[in-house]
Amino acid sequence: MANATLYIIPIALIYSFLLMYIINYFLLRKHFEVMSRSYYLFLIVLLYIFLLIFGFIVSRNASDEQCGKKTISESLKFAHKTFLYASLTILALVYFPSIKTPFRELMGVNEVLTVVSNNLEKTIMVNYKADTFAMGYFIGLSLIVSSIAIYGKSVKEICKLSVGEIKSKVEVLDEELNKPFPEPAKKKEFTK
Repeated sequence: MANATLYIIPIALIYSFLLMYIINYFLLRKHFEVMSRSYYLFLIVLLYIFLLIFGFIVSRNASDEQCGKKTISESLKFAHKTFLYASLTILALVYFPSIKTPFRELMGVNEVLTVVSNNLEKTIMVNYKADTFAMGYFIGLSLIVSSIAIYGKSVKEICKLSVGEIKSKVEVLDEELNKPFPEPAKKKEFTK
């Protein structure tokens, strides 16, 4: 399990940063008005697809490494938990934008947007790179937590042995233990 965290953590961070960069710059920003409801809805749909794939791969590899079993339904169940963690993170970032403030202060303000909602006009200072970096960072943190949790739970649930498998393994072990011990080799004495 310790070796698994060594490669899951950097992969989760790199995957989340690349994912947020690709989604924000290539898919969403060109087709949707930033910070609109359709933008966040489409973001969640894309994240569902990509995080489901990531969670499935982590769960499947965990069970395959530990016991050689591969169960699609169990792996998909654990993959949904990855999306659950990430969607809670996105909701926190959307409804509490002050979480992104340190990233905006470090990277500066890029654009000033005027948003009209409920007949009120608001001016919002936005830095797309800072927002993308903040989302990638926090989603990466949630991916690390969910990946480690999924890894352990996948091994625990998928690698369970049935009663019949346990009995057959105990019988093999009993046969090995009932074999007579070989005679110990006699030591040769050397004389001077």
